[in-house]
Amino acid sequence: MDDAAELCRLNSAPGMTQAEFAEGLKGELAGGARFVALTRDTVIGTATVTLLGGGRWGIDGVWVKPLYRHQGLGRSLCAAILDHVKTRKGEAVTLSVNRRAWAALALYREMGFHVVESSGDESTMEKRL
Repeated sequence: MDDAAELCRLNSAPGMTQAEFAEGLKGELAGGARFVALTRDTVIGTATVTLLGGGRWGIDGVWVKPLYRHQGLGRSLCAAILDHVKTRKGEAVTLSVNRRAWAALALYREMGFHVVESSGDESTMEKRL
């Protein structure tokens, strides 16, 4: 498998788009959503976002099983979160990331997040929508 679309396709109906697949997997939470990526019956990735208030949302965590990293799945999960927030008229999304997590930092920067605060090993990043 060479990309997230292929990973998502494993559990989608023929002809289903990646966005439709992500929509079908997300679980609504009180004030937020959880997205789960599966291959067969195994969870290979998750991402959670919560409404913080005032048009602001927070990504609580993005996790991809090590075997499936560097294939675009984290990007797909983050994109699903951003789409979710945009459809709910969100104005900004924030997250915290370990400053030594170079791959995660690079991904978030590529997706338009920027550092708004750093303390110790953690950076807070934000993307305005």
